[in-house]
Amino acid sequence: MSGGGSTFGPAPTPGGPSGPVGSVPYGSRLRLRADFPLTGYSPAARVILNTFKRYGIVLSDGGDVALTAESDLYTTNSWASLGIDSREFDLTPGATKVLITDFQVLDTGARIAETWECARTTIIPALFVDGFETGNVSAWSAAVP
Repeated sequence: MSGGGSTFGPAPTPGGPSGPVGSVPYGSRLRLRADFPLTGYSPAARVILNTFKRYGIVLSDGGDVALTAESDLYTTNSWASLGIDSREFDLTPGATKVLITDFQVLDTGARIAETWECARTTIIPALFVDGFETGNVSAWSAAVP
């Protein structure tokens, strides 16, 4: 569900049904808590979870699919070649289940009221300025948070 007919960029529209005013709108950035335990996860799953800790995720749909990623159908390498199968996060024995309460909602600015007028903006919240938006990645680091 989107939150009361509003979004945060990059989500273009609230999408389908709208939820209560206090619900999390599409486009919201969430970050996995830094203290989330990675014990029991495969090395490949730990890479993804550490990415969630460092960069966060963008809520793009309120459906029942917990995690989606780019299809590997037409690529040389597959997710399976990295040790990630389609059920990596719900069938890992001994691993802590990732719940929505394990994420922090990041404040990235004002909500965008849904007007159905598609006006593009080039404003980038300071939280996400890392050099990639300008091509200047000299200060970028892949270190774990």
